[in-house]
Amino acid sequence: MKTVQKAFLSAIKQQQTYVAVLGACTALATTSSLSLSIAMAVLLFFTLSFTLPIVSLLRKWTTEDNKILVYFLVSGGMVSLLQLLAEWFFPIAYEGLGIFAWLVAVNCLLITRIEVVAAQEGVMPSLGDAMGSSLAYGFFLGLLGLLREVIGTGSLHWSSWADGSTLFHLTVWDEAFSIPLMIQPVGAFLMAGLLIALLNKLGGVRRG
Repeated sequence: MKTVQKAFLSAIKQQQTYVAVLGACTALATTSSLSLSIAMAVLLFFTLSFTLPIVSLLRKWTTEDNKILVYFLVSGGMVSLLQLLAEWFFPIAYEGLGIFAWLVAVNCLLITRIEVVAAQEGVMPSLGDAMGSSLAYGFFLGLLGLLREVIGTGSLHWSSWADGSTLFHLTVWDEAFSIPLMIQPVGAFLMAGLLIALLNKLGGVRRG
């Protein structure tokens, strides 16, 4: 348990989305709303939490010649399974994520954690790292989605992932004062850049 906890805390401290800007493509593409951001975070959480321990179990039989094949077979198989479940139980979230749900299998953050941790460490450290990395990544996605949705629409809206019904709606300010640019692709770049800079500053990140 201590091994998992240590790996978990280390992964959060070194979170690669706002340190090395890995996995940013999904962060930019799926954070136009808080609901969609959390859906992507949940998908990546389960993908990492199952993929890393499995790769760790296979590391003794993985060579330089076949490692890429092993990585993508495991991550791709896991993403396919999770997407079948999502399409069945949460069709609205599945439809909202679109092609970016499939891209989780080749997400830079996932591949990096496989290569750096799962291919080198045991199952428990890999599980701890997977949970820490995905939760830190989810925090970034959630915060980015929250800010973009509120600034871009003036409200916060949460629909059911299963049937699309409204579960929560909060008007923060009149829509006339919103900045629609923030829910557009260019708004994703602007807000992500500002948020990464802020998180690095607060976290005391040093490069080089």
